[in-house]
Amino acid sequence: FSFTTLRPPAVVGPGCDNRHERLQRAASRMRLLPPRDGPQTAAAAHGKSFRVAYSGDVAAAVAAVVLKGPKDLSGEAFNIASEESVTMDEYVKEMADILGTEKPSLPPPEEDASIWNYEKQGNVGIQKATEKLEF
Repeated sequence: FSFTTLRPPAVVGPGCDNRHERLQRAASRMRLLPPRDGPQTAAAAHGKSFRVAYSGDVAAAVAAVVLKGPKDLSGEAFNIASEESVTMDEYVKEMADILGTEKPSLPPPEEDASIWNYEKQGNVGIQKATEKLEF
C-alpha cells in the first residue's frame, strides 16, 4: 500500500472552521461568533508564533503529490503551511490593517480559548515540501 502524508496546521479559507472568521469579525469590530466545540488547551501556547495553511495551498500540495506520483513520494510526509510565522497579535493586527480598523482587544485564552488555538499549531518546518513538491 503506497501513501504520502500531507500535514497542514490550522487551515484557513473557504469551507474551513470559523476561528479565522471570528478573528476577522473582531478586527472589523463586529461581535464575535460563538466558538465551536472542541479541545480548549490554547492557554499553554499563548504568546508563541505559528503558521497557518491556506486551503488553496493545501489543494495545490495535493495536486503536486498526485502529479509526481506514488513512485517518487511513497512513504513521505510533508508539512504544508505559509512561509511566514506570526504571533496572534501580529496576525490580528494585519487583519485590522487590511480592514482599515484598529487592532481589537481579544478575550484572554482562559475566557475564549478557541480563537487562540492557532498558537498551538506552532512553527512547522516546510523546507521538505518546498523542495520536493516545489510548493
